[in-house]
Amino acid sequence: MDKLQHQPVIFIIKGLLYYLTGSTLNLFFEDELMGVSRINKNILCGAITGAMYKSTLGIIPTGVGFVLGGAMIGSFTKIVDSLN
Repeated sequence: MDKLQHQPVIFIIKGLLYYLTGSTLNLFFEDELMGVSRINKNILCGAITGAMYKSTLGIIPTGVGFVLGGAMIGSFTKIVDSLN
């Protein structure tokens, strides 16, 4: 039961980490990312967020977090674009 109570907090932390990563990328790499499409920016941001979230567990979980974070955000972006 204790693990279920912490699930909403984990989702909030992941969302905040994604937002801060995207804001930091836009702040420091605005000129470099000017020609990149929105979906590619979101995939890059999701991949970096996933890697940062799993980075304390080792190199393999960091790579898995990188791939899954990018894939998840990329698919969410595609779904939202198709619904608009």
